[in-house]
Amino acid sequence: MQAYIARRLVTTVPIVALVGTVVFLLVHLTPGDPAVIMLGPDAPAEAVVRLRHDLGLDQPLAAQWLHWFRRIITGDLGRSIFFGLPVTAVIRQHLVPTVLLSLLAILFAVGIGLPAGIVSAVRRGSALDQAVTLVAFLGVSVPEFWLALNLVLLFAVRLALLPVAGYVPPTQGLGTTLRYLLLPAFTMGFVQSALIARMTRAAMLEVVAQDYIRTAHAKGLAFRQVTLRHAFPNALIAVVTVVGIVFSVMMGGNVVAETIFTIPGIGQLLMSSVLRRDYPLIQGIVLLVALAYVLINLLVDVVYALVDPRIRY
Repeated sequence: MQAYIARRLVTTVPIVALVGTVVFLLVHLTPGDPAVIMLGPDAPAEAVVRLRHDLGLDQPLAAQWLHWFRRIITGDLGRSIFFGLPVTAVIRQHLVPTVLLSLLAILFAVGIGLPAGIVSAVRRGSALDQAVTLVAFLGVSVPEFWLALNLVLLFAVRLALLPVAGYVPPTQGLGTTLRYLLLPAFTMGFVQSALIARMTRAAMLEVVAQDYIRTAHAKGLAFRQVTLRHAFPNALIAVVTVVGIVFSVMMGGNVVAETIFTIPGIGQLLMSSVLRRDYPLIQGIVLLVALAYVLINLLVDVVYALVDPRIRY
Protein backbone atom coordinates (compact mmCIF):
# COMPACT_ATOMS: atom_id res chain seq x y z
CA MET A 1 0.00 0.00 0.00
CA GLN A 2 2.79 2.44 0.83
CA ALA A 3 4.45 1.80 -2.55
CA TYR A 4 1.09 2.34 -4.26
CA ILE A 5 0.55 5.65 -2.45
CA ALA A 6 4.08 6.77 -3.39
CA ARG A 7 3.47 5.91 -7.07
CA ARG A 8 0.18 7.79 -7.06
CA LEU A 9 1.80 10.86 -5.55
CA VAL A 10 4.54 10.78 -8.20
CA THR A 11 2.00 10.51 -11.01
CA THR A 12 0.22 13.53 -9.53
CA VAL A 13 2.98 15.87 -10.74
CA PRO A 14 2.49 15.43 -14.54
CA ILE A 15 -1.29 15.40 -14.16
CA VAL A 16 -1.31 18.71 -12.31
CA ALA A 17 1.22 20.19 -14.76
CA LEU A 18 -0.89 19.07 -17.74
CA VAL A 19 -4.07 20.52 -16.26
CA GLY A 20 -2.26 23.77 -15.49
CA THR A 21 -0.91 23.97 -19.05
CA VAL A 22 -4.35 23.49 -20.58
CA VAL A 23 -5.78 26.18 -18.34
CA PHE A 24 -2.82 28.45 -19.12
CA LEU A 25 -3.54 28.22 -22.84
CA LEU A 26 -7.31 28.58 -22.49
CA VAL A 27 -7.08 31.60 -20.22
CA HIS A 28 -4.54 33.39 -22.42
CA LEU A 29 -6.60 32.77 -25.54
CA THR A 30 -9.75 34.33 -24.08
CA PRO A 31 -10.45 37.95 -25.10
CA GLY A 32 -9.69 40.78 -22.66
CA ASP A 33 -6.53 42.53 -21.52
CA PRO A 34 -5.76 42.43 -17.77
CA ALA A 35 -3.78 45.67 -18.08
CA VAL A 36 -6.83 47.48 -19.47
CA ILE A 37 -9.04 45.91 -16.80
CA MET A 38 -6.68 47.05 -14.04
CA LEU A 39 -6.18 50.58 -15.35
CA GLY A 40 -9.67 51.13 -16.67
CA PRO A 41 -10.96 51.73 -20.22
CA ASP A 42 -9.92 55.42 -20.14
CA ALA A 43 -6.29 54.75 -19.23
CA PRO A 44 -3.61 56.20 -21.57
CA ALA A 45 -2.24 53.75 -24.11
CA GLU A 46 1.32 54.34 -22.84
CA ALA A 47 0.33 53.28 -19.33
CA VAL A 48 -1.33 50.13 -20.66
CA VAL A 49 1.76 49.23 -22.71
CA ARG A 50 4.04 49.85 -19.71
CA LEU A 51 1.89 47.70 -17.41
CA ARG A 52 1.71 44.88 -19.97
CA HIS A 53 5.51 44.96 -20.17
CA ASP A 54 5.85 44.91 -16.37
CA LEU A 55 3.51 41.90 -16.19
CA GLY A 56 5.32 40.11 -18.99
CA LEU A 57 2.17 39.98 -21.11
CA ASP A 58 3.94 41.44 -24.15
CA GLN A 59 6.06 38.31 -24.43
CA PRO A 60 5.15 35.51 -26.89
CA LEU A 61 2.77 32.93 -25.48
CA ALA A 62 5.45 30.20 -25.58
CA ALA A 63 7.85 32.39 -23.60
CA GLN A 64 5.16 33.10 -21.02
CA TRP A 65 4.43 29.39 -20.75
CA LEU A 66 8.12 28.51 -20.27
CA HIS A 67 8.45 31.17 -17.59
CA TRP A 68 5.34 29.87 -15.87
CA PHE A 69 6.49 26.24 -16.05
CA ARG A 70 9.93 27.03 -14.58
CA ARG A 71 8.28 28.75 -11.63
CA ILE A 72 5.88 25.84 -11.11
CA ILE A 73 8.79 23.39 -10.87
CA THR A 74 10.28 25.43 -8.04
CA GLY A 75 6.93 25.71 -6.29
CA ASP A 76 6.46 29.37 -7.16
CA LEU A 77 2.93 30.09 -8.45
CA GLY A 78 3.78 33.70 -9.22
CA ARG A 79 2.15 36.92 -8.06
CA SER A 80 -1.48 37.88 -8.44
CA ILE A 81 -1.90 40.67 -11.00
CA PHE A 82 -4.82 42.22 -9.12
CA PHE A 83 -3.76 41.75 -5.48
CA GLY A 84 -0.03 42.21 -6.06
CA LEU A 85 0.64 39.38 -3.59
CA PRO A 86 2.02 35.85 -4.02
CA VAL A 87 -0.63 33.54 -5.40
CA THR A 88 -0.08 31.07 -2.55
CA ALA A 89 -0.78 33.81 0.01
CA VAL A 90 -4.00 34.88 -1.72
CA ILE A 91 -5.23 31.28 -2.02
CA ARG A 92 -4.34 30.61 1.61
CA GLN A 93 -6.54 33.53 2.71
CA HIS A 94 -9.54 32.06 0.89
CA LEU A 95 -8.90 28.37 1.51
CA VAL A 96 -10.14 28.11 5.11
CA PRO A 97 -13.76 29.19 4.36
CA THR A 98 -13.99 26.68 1.49
CA VAL A 99 -12.54 23.83 3.56
CA LEU A 100 -14.89 24.50 6.50
CA LEU A 101 -17.87 24.87 4.18
CA SER A 102 -17.01 21.67 2.29
CA LEU A 103 -16.55 19.62 5.47
CA LEU A 104 -19.88 20.79 6.88
CA ALA A 105 -21.62 20.26 3.53
CA ILE A 106 -20.29 16.70 3.15
CA LEU A 107 -21.57 15.92 6.67
CA PHE A 108 -25.03 17.05 5.59
CA ALA A 109 -24.77 15.14 2.31
CA VAL A 110 -23.69 11.86 3.92
CA GLY A 111 -25.93 12.29 6.97
CA ILE A 112 -29.00 12.70 4.77
CA GLY A 113 -28.12 10.60 1.73
CA LEU A 114 -26.75 7.47 3.38
CA PRO A 115 -29.67 6.65 5.73
CA ALA A 116 -32.17 7.64 3.06
CA GLY A 117 -30.59 5.28 0.54
CA ILE A 118 -30.45 2.37 3.00
CA VAL A 119 -34.05 2.80 4.14
CA SER A 120 -35.22 3.16 0.55
CA ALA A 121 -33.48 -0.08 -0.43
CA VAL A 122 -34.61 -2.25 2.48
CA ARG A 123 -38.19 -0.92 2.11
CA ARG A 124 -38.23 -1.26 -1.64
CA GLY A 125 -41.62 -0.57 -3.20
CA SER A 126 -43.10 0.88 0.00
CA ALA A 127 -44.50 4.38 0.44
CA LEU A 128 -41.30 5.31 2.26
CA ASP A 129 -39.20 4.18 -0.73
CA GLN A 130 -41.34 6.23 -3.09
CA ALA A 131 -41.08 9.27 -0.83
CA VAL A 132 -37.29 9.00 -0.65
CA THR A 133 -37.10 8.54 -4.41
CA LEU A 134 -39.27 11.61 -4.95
CA VAL A 135 -37.16 13.75 -2.60
CA ALA A 136 -33.96 12.50 -4.25
CA PHE A 137 -35.38 13.36 -7.65
CA LEU A 138 -36.26 16.85 -6.43
CA GLY A 139 -32.79 17.18 -4.90
CA VAL A 140 -31.01 16.59 -8.20
CA SER A 141 -33.54 18.70 -10.11
CA VAL A 142 -33.90 21.79 -7.93
CA PRO A 143 -31.47 24.59 -8.88
CA GLU A 144 -29.02 25.31 -6.09
CA PHE A 145 -29.58 29.06 -6.19
CA TRP A 146 -33.36 28.58 -5.86
CA LEU A 147 -32.93 26.38 -2.79
CA ALA A 148 -30.43 28.83 -1.28
CA LEU A 149 -32.71 31.83 -1.72
CA ASN A 150 -35.70 30.00 -0.21
CA LEU A 151 -33.64 28.86 2.79
CA VAL A 152 -32.53 32.44 3.36
CA LEU A 153 -36.13 33.65 3.10
CA LEU A 154 -37.37 31.05 5.63
CA PHE A 155 -34.58 30.73 8.23
CA ALA A 156 -32.94 34.16 8.03
CA VAL A 157 -35.69 36.60 7.05
CA ARG A 158 -38.93 35.16 8.47
CA LEU A 159 -37.70 33.09 11.44
CA ALA A 160 -34.52 35.15 12.06
CA LEU A 161 -32.70 32.05 13.30
CA LEU A 162 -29.58 32.32 11.14
CA PRO A 163 -27.62 35.12 9.43
CA VAL A 164 -28.64 36.06 5.92
CA ALA A 165 -25.10 35.91 4.55
CA GLY A 166 -21.46 36.61 5.39
CA TYR A 167 -18.58 34.79 7.02
CA VAL A 168 -16.89 35.03 10.41
CA PRO A 169 -13.42 33.44 10.84
CA PRO A 170 -13.09 30.66 13.45
CA THR A 171 -10.70 32.85 15.42
CA GLN A 172 -13.73 34.96 16.39
CA GLY A 173 -15.67 31.95 17.67
CA LEU A 174 -16.27 28.56 16.07
CA GLY A 175 -19.95 28.62 17.04
CA THR A 176 -20.49 31.89 15.22
CA THR A 177 -18.62 30.54 12.18
CA LEU A 178 -20.89 27.50 12.06
CA ARG A 179 -24.02 29.67 12.30
CA TYR A 180 -22.90 31.56 9.20
CA LEU A 181 -22.04 28.36 7.33
CA LEU A 182 -25.16 26.32 8.17
CA LEU A 183 -27.37 27.59 5.35
CA PRO A 184 -24.78 27.42 2.53
CA ALA A 185 -23.56 24.03 3.78
CA PHE A 186 -27.09 22.63 3.90
CA THR A 187 -27.75 24.00 0.42
CA MET A 188 -24.71 22.23 -0.99
CA GLY A 189 -25.22 19.09 1.12
CA PHE A 190 -28.90 18.60 0.30
CA VAL A 191 -28.30 18.78 -3.43
CA GLN A 192 -25.46 16.27 -3.24
CA SER A 193 -27.29 14.01 -0.73
CA ALA A 194 -29.77 13.14 -3.46
CA LEU A 195 -26.97 11.65 -5.55
CA ILE A 196 -25.58 9.74 -2.56
CA ALA A 197 -29.05 8.42 -1.69
CA ARG A 198 -29.62 7.15 -5.21
CA MET A 199 -26.22 5.47 -5.36
CA THR A 200 -26.66 3.91 -1.89
CA ARG A 201 -30.08 2.56 -2.82
CA ALA A 202 -28.78 1.00 -6.04
CA ALA A 203 -25.75 -0.56 -4.31
CA MET A 204 -27.86 -1.91 -1.44
CA LEU A 205 -30.44 -3.43 -3.79
CA GLU A 206 -27.68 -5.29 -5.61
CA VAL A 207 -26.22 -6.63 -2.36
CA VAL A 208 -29.47 -7.65 -0.65
CA ALA A 209 -30.29 -9.82 -3.68
CA GLN A 210 -27.19 -11.97 -3.07
CA ASP A 211 -27.47 -15.54 -1.77
CA TYR A 212 -25.45 -14.91 1.39
CA ILE A 213 -27.96 -12.26 2.47
CA ARG A 214 -30.83 -14.70 2.01
CA THR A 215 -28.82 -17.26 3.95
CA ALA A 216 -28.33 -14.79 6.77
CA HIS A 217 -32.08 -14.21 6.93
CA ALA A 218 -32.70 -17.98 6.82
CA LYS A 219 -30.38 -18.46 9.79
CA GLY A 220 -32.67 -16.24 11.80
CA LEU A 221 -30.41 -13.21 12.14
CA ALA A 222 -32.15 -9.98 13.03
CA PHE A 223 -33.13 -7.75 10.14
CA ARG A 224 -31.02 -4.84 11.40
CA GLN A 225 -27.99 -7.11 11.88
CA VAL A 226 -28.24 -8.47 8.33
CA THR A 227 -28.64 -4.97 6.91
CA LEU A 228 -25.94 -3.14 8.83
CA ARG A 229 -23.34 -5.90 9.38
CA HIS A 230 -23.62 -7.93 6.18
CA ALA A 231 -25.25 -5.88 3.41
CA PHE A 232 -24.13 -2.31 4.08
CA PRO A 233 -20.33 -2.93 4.29
CA ASN A 234 -20.39 -4.64 0.88
CA ALA A 235 -22.40 -1.80 -0.64
CA LEU A 236 -20.09 0.79 0.84
CA ILE A 237 -17.42 0.63 -1.89
CA ALA A 238 -19.68 2.15 -4.54
CA VAL A 239 -20.91 4.74 -2.06
CA VAL A 240 -17.37 5.75 -1.10
CA THR A 241 -16.63 6.50 -4.75
CA VAL A 242 -19.56 8.90 -4.99
CA VAL A 243 -18.75 10.56 -1.67
CA GLY A 244 -15.17 11.10 -2.88
CA ILE A 245 -16.34 12.70 -6.11
CA VAL A 246 -18.84 14.90 -4.27
CA PHE A 247 -16.22 16.07 -1.79
CA SER A 248 -13.79 16.80 -4.64
CA VAL A 249 -16.40 19.00 -6.31
CA MET A 250 -17.03 20.83 -3.05
CA MET A 251 -13.32 21.41 -2.42
CA GLY A 252 -13.09 22.92 -5.89
CA GLY A 253 -15.21 25.74 -4.59
CA ASN A 254 -18.92 26.19 -4.95
CA VAL A 255 -19.43 29.39 -6.90
CA VAL A 256 -23.21 29.51 -6.43
CA ALA A 257 -23.31 29.04 -2.66
CA GLU A 258 -20.27 31.22 -1.99
CA THR A 259 -21.63 34.01 -4.19
CA ILE A 260 -25.15 34.00 -2.77
CA PHE A 261 -23.96 33.82 0.86
CA THR A 262 -20.93 36.12 0.22
CA ILE A 263 -18.42 33.63 1.57
CA PRO A 264 -14.85 34.60 0.61
CA GLY A 265 -13.88 31.11 -0.54
CA ILE A 266 -12.07 29.58 -3.49
CA GLY A 267 -15.14 29.54 -5.73
CA GLN A 268 -15.80 33.24 -5.30
CA LEU A 269 -12.09 34.00 -5.72
CA LEU A 270 -11.97 32.01 -8.96
CA MET A 271 -14.98 33.84 -10.36
CA SER A 272 -13.54 37.28 -9.58
CA SER A 273 -10.13 36.23 -10.94
CA VAL A 274 -11.68 35.18 -14.26
CA LEU A 275 -13.48 38.52 -14.57
CA ARG A 276 -10.22 40.38 -13.84
CA ARG A 277 -8.14 38.19 -16.16
CA ASP A 278 -5.80 37.52 -13.24
CA TYR A 279 -3.90 34.77 -15.07
CA PRO A 280 -1.47 33.64 -12.32
CA LEU A 281 -4.27 33.41 -9.76
CA ILE A 282 -6.55 31.44 -12.09
CA GLN A 283 -3.77 28.97 -12.83
CA GLY A 284 -2.91 28.65 -9.13
CA ILE A 285 -6.51 27.92 -8.17
CA VAL A 286 -6.92 25.34 -10.94
CA LEU A 287 -3.70 23.63 -9.90
CA LEU A 288 -4.96 23.49 -6.32
CA VAL A 289 -8.28 22.01 -7.42
CA ALA A 290 -6.54 19.40 -9.60
CA LEU A 291 -4.29 18.46 -6.70
CA ALA A 292 -7.31 18.17 -4.40
CA TYR A 293 -9.02 15.84 -6.89
CA VAL A 294 -5.99 13.57 -7.09
CA LEU A 295 -5.42 13.44 -3.32
CA ILE A 296 -9.09 12.79 -2.53
CA ASN A 297 -9.18 9.99 -5.11
CA LEU A 298 -6.07 8.55 -3.49
CA LEU A 299 -7.81 8.73 -0.11
CA VAL A 300 -10.80 6.93 -1.62
CA ASP A 301 -8.53 4.11 -2.82
CA VAL A 302 -7.10 3.77 0.68
CA VAL A 303 -10.61 3.61 2.13
CA TYR A 304 -11.39 0.84 -0.40
CA ALA A 305 -8.68 -1.32 1.15
CA LEU A 306 -9.90 -0.59 4.66
CA VAL A 307 -13.53 -1.39 3.78
CA ASP A 308 -12.72 -4.52 1.76
CA PRO A 309 -9.49 -6.30 2.84
CA ARG A 310 -9.61 -8.36 -0.38
CA ILE A 311 -8.48 -5.28 -2.30
CA ARG A 312 -4.71 -5.06 -2.57
CA TYR A 313 -2.57 -2.64 -4.51
